[in-house]
Amino acid sequence: MALSSSRQAFRGGVDMSIGARLFSRFRGRPPAGRPFRLQGAMGAVARNLGWLLASRGVVAVLSLFYIGFATRSLGVRDFGRFALVSGASQALATLVAFQTWQIIVRYGIEAQAKGDTARLGRLFRTCATMDLASAMLGVVLAVTILELWGEAFGIGPTLLRATLIFTIIQLLTIRSTPTGVLRLRDRFSSAAVADSVTPVMRFIGAALVMWFHPTVQGFLFAWGLAELATALTYWVLVIRGGDWRLFASGGWFEWRRVVAENPGFVRFALSINANSTLNLSSKQVPLLVIGAFVGTSSAGIFRLTAQLAQALAKLSQMLSRAAFAEVVRMVERESIMRLIRRMALGSALGSLVIMAIVVAPDSRHRSRGHRLSQALGDRSRRRSP
Repeated sequence: MALSSSRQAFRGGVDMSIGARLFSRFRGRPPAGRPFRLQGAMGAVARNLGWLLASRGVVAVLSLFYIGFATRSLGVRDFGRFALVSGASQALATLVAFQTWQIIVRYGIEAQAKGDTARLGRLFRTCATMDLASAMLGVVLAVTILELWGEAFGIGPTLLRATLIFTIIQLLTIRSTPTGVLRLRDRFSSAAVADSVTPVMRFIGAALVMWFHPTVQGFLFAWGLAELATALTYWVLVIRGGDWRLFASGGWFEWRRVVAENPGFVRFALSINANSTLNLSSKQVPLLVIGAFVGTSSAGIFRLTAQLAQALAKLSQMLSRAAFAEVVRMVERESIMRLIRRMALGSALGSLVIMAIVVAPDSRHRSRGHRLSQALGDRSRRRSP
């Protein structure tokens, strides 16, 4: 009874006291009239990271299935050829792209805080123009590379057309600008939905191709359709959020004004492009080198093993993407050092967990790589005439 009276006394006051807030938190529910929210920059990072983890979790699970479908259907040699085509297309798209989502978040924060929609619209349109120009440059490079070195990558005349179409789709569906818009608006849930379209479409497409038309061209068609669906989803979400008006509210060639409004724009764009290009050294370049100098079969085996190894690097990537918008906001408020210390501590703990998993002794797994190679080789020999 005393506890009930105490609660009524708290609720009967004009303003909620500090004691009532503490009591509500102890009881595990928010104060009356105020929904519970994670407080501060770390709370925002945690929410953003949660959505990224959700989308990456879908990617991780479904990728095991659709890569398995492709491997079992094609065999090691044709799967290696497929891996080379998709890897080269992704490498080319990364090489020419400017990662404009980082530009939008970096310079859009200030314009958004000031309510300067005209400046924000110019930034959006300039970044979209950069993506389109990158795609056009990539198409020219793709045609040149396929004509000169197509045979070196095992791309014969029958596969050349499908490869060119897939590469053009990969380039024209660069979706960095809508990604930046969604992240600037803190719509990480929408971005997670759009990101999940790719693995879902690949899973469905790979299953259908395996059943009806198990060829390299069939899997390239499924992968290209997934890229188109994902890009379309991103732009639909941008339109539904009302940001499309900023793209249609002015001219598309205001480069000089955007550079003047955003100090360091060119230097920042070039630096993130260089950074993404350097990241190719740990992703697609080894696959292309193995395919060119060792053979398509070895490239296929390498692609399978790399798929598993790259999963260990996703933790730091997801954390950095989730925190990027909050880092920019804290720079504006000159309170970044506390966030850096907390992020460094979290990254160190995550790294220790990963290292413990990787270096844990388990002699039972030492020969699995050899058995995988032998099994894939047997599969390929059974398919060969």
